[in-house]
Amino acid sequence: MNATVYGVLSERLSVLGEERTAYGIALCKRGAGECEVIEAIRDLGGDRGEIEHLADACNRLSLSPIHFRDVVEDFLAR
Repeated sequence: MNATVYGVLSERLSVLGEERTAYGIALCKRGAGECEVIEAIRDLGGDRGEIEHLADACNRLSLSPIHFRDVVEDFLAR
């Protein structure tokens, strides 16, 4: 059985010699023991907890992939 899941992305960025950790969210399709990234939105912010909260809410509410970008836009607009 395939299922979509949302997870947190983490990456180190360097801008003008200053490094920081940026967090984003990924939409994955899980099946047969693997997780394939379908879509990712990177660098939503530097607070991992906020992005984890967003991913958890998407998973808990079984967010349809067609609403993924809308939910992220609403998250950024708050």
